[in-house]
Amino acid sequence: MTHEKYFYMLQREDFIRVVTTFQRLTNGKHKLRIAWELRDKPLRYGELKRAVNAAGTTTIAERVFGRELKALAKCGLVERTAHASLVPKVEYSLTPLGSKLISSIARVARWGLQNLNDPPST
Repeated sequence: MTHEKYFYMLQREDFIRVVTTFQRLTNGKHKLRIAWELRDKPLRYGELKRAVNAAGTTTIAERVFGRELKALAKCGLVERTAHASLVPKVEYSLTPLGSKLISSIARVARWGLQNLNDPPST
């Protein structure tokens, strides 16, 4: 079955429900950037913040970064793991659901590279 046939089989209500849920999960200027940086391995808070800031065109404020990270954890895309040790260590990683999202985003990125030569200015 081709993608086109699948999209036509999808009921309008289902499409709207799925797209709305996706928008709610990824709503926020930095959520996808944060999730993308976790694609290869778990990172500690500071490592993740540095990676996200290094990859972007804008620096994320501490409060905003923390809020976005908590929201990703709350919706089940990112997992926060606290390791009991002499020096407390917290790592963030993608959940299986988050990994599936990143796979989909990678396909969208490939499409963008193939089809969007000059991104529109915002």
